Amino acid sequence: MKINLKGFFSVLACVFVLFVVINDVSAAQQSGGQNIGVTVDNGPVVVPETPVIIRSQNIGTNTLDLVVKVGDGFASETLDFVVTVTNVFTGDVTNINFTQSTNVDAQSILAMSGLDPGTEYQFTVRYARPGDVYSAESNIHTAVTIIESPVLNSIDNITTDSADLDVIIDPDLIGKTMDFIVEVKNESGDVYTIQITKYITSSHVTINVDGLDSDTGYTFKVKYAHENTTYFSGYSNEKSFTTESESGTETPDKPVIEDIINITTSSLDLVVKTKDHENENLDFVVRVTNIATGATFTIDFSEKTSGDGIVLLGIGGLEPGTEYEFKVRYALKDESTYSSYSNSRDARTRYVSADGEAIICYNDATITVAQSDVQYYLDRGASTGECNIVGRKINVCHNGQTILIDESALQAHLNQGYSIGKCVENVMGGGTDVDGTNDETTEFQSAMISIGDSNGFKLASVFGAAAGAIALISALAMPILSAMPGSLSGTIFLKIIELFGIIGKRKEDQNWGVVFDSDTRMPLIAVKIVLFDEFGKELATTYSNRDGRFGFLAKPGTYMIHVFKRGYTLFTDKTHDQLYGNVYDGKNITVDSDNVILINLSMKSDNMNWQEYSGKRIKQYKTLIFMNYLFFALYVFGFGATIIITFFYPTTFNFIVLSIYIVLFAYRLLHKKKKYGSIETGVGEPVPFAVVNLYEQDSKEKHNFAVTDAIGKYYLLADNGSYDLKAKGQPVSGVQFEKYGDVDVNDGVVRKDIVV
Repeated sequence: MKINLKGFFSVLACVFVLFVVINDVSAAQQSGGQNIGVTVDNGPVVVPETPVIIRSQNIGTNTLDLVVKVGDGFASETLDFVVTVTNVFTGDVTNINFTQSTNVDAQSILAMSGLDPGTEYQFTVRYARPGDVYSAESNIHTAVTIIESPVLNSIDNITTDSADLDVIIDPDLIGKTMDFIVEVKNESGDVYTIQITKYITSSHVTINVDGLDSDTGYTFKVKYAHENTTYFSGYSNEKSFTTESESGTETPDKPVIEDIINITTSSLDLVVKTKDHENENLDFVVRVTNIATGATFTIDFSEKTSGDGIVLLGIGGLEPGTEYEFKVRYALKDESTYSSYSNSRDARTRYVSADGEAIICYNDATITVAQSDVQYYLDRGASTGECNIVGRKINVCHNGQTILIDESALQAHLNQGYSIGKCVENVMGGGTDVDGTNDETTEFQSAMISIGDSNGFKLASVFGAAAGAIALISALAMPILSAMPGSLSGTIFLKIIELFGIIGKRKEDQNWGVVFDSDTRMPLIAVKIVLFDEFGKELATTYSNRDGRFGFLAKPGTYMIHVFKRGYTLFTDKTHDQLYGNVYDGKNITVDSDNVILINLSMKSDNMNWQEYSGKRIKQYKTLIFMNYLFFALYVFGFGATIIITFFYPTTFNFIVLSIYIVLFAYRLLHKKKKYGSIETGVGEPVPFAVVNLYEQDSKEKHNFAVTDAIGKYYLLADNGSYDLKAKGQPVSGVQFEKYGDVDVNDGVVRKDIVV
């Protein structure tokens, strides 16, 4: 049979071409990738889908695992991975190669090793089938390796005022420069920290601590991190020891700082009392600490005490408007054995105004405010200029008589044998008339006689009135006084009088930044904010006000901001906050025209456990509520007793007590509407630091917001109208929640109670 070879080869060629086309189409469908049409060797190149780094896990000192997701078409396949590792601290970049399989979910775990402890890294990943083209780079994932807590091995070379700490650290950190923080606590409970930077040449690091008191017990612990970073290890174990005593001499008794007077913009006087050292020449050492920055220095004095062991120590060279902590110790003249440091006393120097600012006297304190805010404070009783302290009076005692003298004349009176404070008076109190009778005692006895046999009722009346006043004050003050840790201030006073209606709400344009706590979102007051130019020159300094607000009017240029507050660190991990908007990330700020620098500052507490703190405040709040109910019960009982006693014994005294009850009762009626809202769980547990947002119902734009305090109360002003409300937070013991609703505002205050 004759075969047509030409036709046979033609058919064979067509079959081969058809097979190649089908094979290429099948491969493209199975690849899970995208055909980008790049032609190599007459065939398309398939680029895999971009991978995603989902998370990092199992983070150690020099290892961690990256969980990576590739294209779904690459499930259960063996792939080549390239991980690009960037050391954020040094800028060093390294590529690490892996060849391993994915699971059925197209995920693979890449084990990183050889990393440095306590270091921030950035990772990206790309992948491919062996021999194929690689995918694009993944997202950037940031992770920080942990740094193990050091071991405080021993304390050596102990002297009267110093010691060497032998600290053992991770040997992987040899050749690095590290910041060490030593926490020092003395036997009196005073705690302070010392920061030391050292280049590491051995796993045993010697840290010298000096400036200690002789014959005093101390406890130390240490933590550390890479130089100029915030990723510190946990604290080490604690070790204690006692400094040596000065040989052949007795340690003087600890002095007492009784008062701080004559405060100016750069100086003040400490009133220091010593024990058993009257009219003696002594050597003093004053330790001065800038509370905002932690900077500490000492000043030496040689002074003679007064007849009662008191001396004035004048401290100069201070910064205006700055809060300082003072401690004092002393020794006998030309002796080397000093006493322990005294109690600590704080004081703030007076302010100096700059362009655009004004000095005013408000609540007996000299403060600096923006010129635009002066009228606001004048309307509330402030006066321009510094507070007049020349006329401040101080009680002194001499020959059994208490007299008032000018503060500026205190030292002269001390030199003449006067003592600070009132003279000790008789047990009943009150003054003594010329005839020797006690005026207050006589009046008290007269009142008792007028009541006759109603002593029990009288006691109940007076006690009930006092209890009613306490109940009223505590009920009105509870939502404010428990908000945050810290001392009472003009801020609290202003909030109280705003709640009582003495001051109306005010609406202002937002031309300021806000300093706030990154965890609780609460504004922070008295934070020192310093503006620098791009070359590091300090340009201006201000402090956040009672609402955490601050601002700088800047000319065109490039600037940086530094902040200082004890116990807090600037938080720069994000550039935007849901509540406050733009947040400073620690980088340069560029200003194009004369304008106020509008940037918010987020700060993180170094050692505050907010959940633990909230739990304690909630327990205190429940106790306060119980005491309020108890005082109210006493008030009701006293009111009834007063009505009965006034009916049977209608004396002037009894009518006065009855009038007090009526005034208290009327005041409760007029102010029974609370001026705050609250968030609680279904079982009555307050929800601290939850966020309450108000939105316009039409435009859905945010109108205002507030953050609940430690006992779940919030104070939120708004224009009258109807709003959508959103609450978000997490109870101390519970899970995070979001709750939506609406609220009508009729008198400028949101007082909605929310149950979650």
